[in-house]
Amino acid sequence: PPEIESLDEVNLLITHFNMPFLNHLTEQYESACQEAGGTAQECLDLMWGVGPDGRHDTSVLLVNGQQEPTIAMRADRWYRFRLVYHAVDTSLIMPSIQGCTVKLLAKDGIYLFEAPRDITEGFMSSGNRADWLVKCPPGTWEFRSHDRLGRRKRRLDTTYVPKMIDHVEQLMATLVVTDQGDTGCELPTFAVKRPCYLVDLTNAEPKMDLEVGLENSLSINGEVFVDASTFVFEMPVGEVISMNLHGINLHPFHVHVNPLQIVSTPDDVYDGYFRQGDWQDTITLSESTATVRMQTDVFTGTQLIHCHNLAHEDLGMMVNTKVVGQEGARYTGA
Repeated sequence: PPEIESLDEVNLLITHFNMPFLNHLTEQYESACQEAGGTAQECLDLMWGVGPDGRHDTSVLLVNGQQEPTIAMRADRWYRFRLVYHAVDTSLIMPSIQGCTVKLLAKDGIYLFEAPRDITEGFMSSGNRADWLVKCPPGTWEFRSHDRLGRRKRRLDTTYVPKMIDHVEQLMATLVVTDQGDTGCELPTFAVKRPCYLVDLTNAEPKMDLEVGLENSLSINGEVFVDASTFVFEMPVGEVISMNLHGINLHPFHVHVNPLQIVSTPDDVYDGYFRQGDWQDTITLSESTATVRMQTDVFTGTQLIHCHNLAHEDLGMMVNTKVVGQEGARYTGA
C-alpha cells in the first residue's frame, strides 16, 4: 500500500560483541601460536586483543557500529524500521520500544500473510531480520533488548563460559521524538501476492517427513560435516518437505535456498511475534521443538542445513542434503 511504501526508513544493523568469548578465543590463538614457536609480539591478536574493549570483560550491542546512538524522529509519524541482527555466538535479543506503537510487517524478508501485526517485542537470533512499523509520541524512548522471561543473565567475569541462548539485556538506542505537527494516519491491513515458492503449506500433504535433531552436542542427527559429497538426506525436487525440529531452543536452525514455514503453533508466541503460518529463514524458539515445512522449489543439487551459530558451524554442526529429480520441477499446489 502507498501508505507503507512511502514511509521513511530507519536501517538498524545490530551487532553483538561477546567480548568475554572473543577474549577466550584470543587467549587460545596466542597460546597455540607461541607453542608453535612464535614470540609474544608475533602472536599478538590484533583483531580482538587490542582496542578499548580488548581483554576486558564487557559484552556489548552496537547499532550501526555505534554504542547506544540517538535516533531523531518526528512525533505521531510512522517509520519503517529495518532490523538486522548479527552475533558471533547464539545470543538472542528481544527488542522493544516501550511507549511507542509497534507493528510487525515482515520477518527474514518475507511479508506476513496478513500485515501489519500488533506486537510489543521481537525475538531475534543471529541472522534474523525484521521489518517494523513504529510511531511514537513526543518524548525520549528507549529501544532496548530485554529479558522478559528472567532467563540467566550474561556473566561478565573472567571465568565466562559461553551458554546457549543467552538473552542480551541492554539499551541499544535512544529515540528522541519531537512534535512537528504530524498527524499519524491509520495503516491498512493488507496481503501481498506471493511467488509460487511461498504458497501456504499449513494444509499441504508433505512428500517426506524428516526428523532433525540439534539437541545432541554439536551435531545434526548425530552427524557432523564430513565433505561436500556426503549427504544426510535426499529430497525430491518440486515437493513439500516437513521437518520436525528438535533442539531449536539451543541452536538457531537455518536452511540454504528454501525458506521455512511454521506449521505447529508455538507454546510461547511472544505477544504475537510468532504465529502458525509465519515464514522464517532462521528459526529459534523458546521451546525445543517445532514443525516446519518448505518447498524444494525448482532447483536440484546440494542444500546445506546448519546451526546459525558461527562457532558451532565451524565445529562441524552443518550437514549437506541433496535435492534430486528434474531441474525446474514445481510443487503442483503452488
